[in-house]
Parts: sequence; C-alpha cells; structure tokens
Amino acid sequence: MPDVAARFASWRQALPRPLAAPASFDVEGDLLHLRVPLPASISIQDPHLFSATRGAIDNAAPQRIERRGDELIVETRAGAQIADAFQATLKLSDSLGLDIGAKRGSPTSVPDGQGERASRHQP
Repeated sequence: MPDVAARFASWRQALPRPLAAPASFDVEGDLLHLRVPLPASISIQDPHLFSATRGAIDNAAPQRIERRGDELIVETRAGAQIADAFQATLKLSDSLGLDIGAKRGSPTSVPDGQGERASRHQP
C-alpha cells in the first residue's frame, strides 16, 4: 500500500492551492482587469485563468497577463453575468495552480503596457 499512498500524495500535491491573499478586479467596458497578489519570486510559465463561476469571463477570449512587482494582472473579456465576486483557478505553470476568490474593488494598478509581459494567450 505504500505505492498507493505515494500516488495519492503526488495527486494532492498537484491540486491548486488556495490563494492566501484576496484578489480584486474591475470592469471597464467589456474588459475585466484582475489583480492577483503574487510574490515576484514565484515563477510562472504559460499562465491562464479558468473561471469556476459561470458567466464571469468569456472563456474563449484571449488573455493578456503581465507582472507588476508582487502582483499579476490578468486582462480578458468580461462575461455576460459578471457579479461583484467570482471564483477561479489560475494556472501558473504545469505544476502550480491557485484557487482564487476575486471581489470587485478599486484597482491598485491597471495594465498600461509598462509591466513585464508574462504571456499572451490566445486559445
């Protein structure tokens, strides 16, 4: 049975972890700007946001993701039913994901093209 326990442990390790700090977002027109507190020391590779709340974002829309110091900014098209909060999973790499709860709030920063671009993802 040690082999089974080891397999379960590796599967648990691969599950997304809850984000320890609150994420926030705002909507301008049809664009949603999500701000995720994430230490600059955490490596990201091919990040992507997956909404767990139906209608929060347009899942087929391209996502622009950039880093601003200890913050990750995700810009994508807002969904048809965006409320004041939504749940999502943010894939940071093939082996790291975060479960986040985002609430609508005043922006601490808004992408202006000055940050380090982490990825442009277009499905």
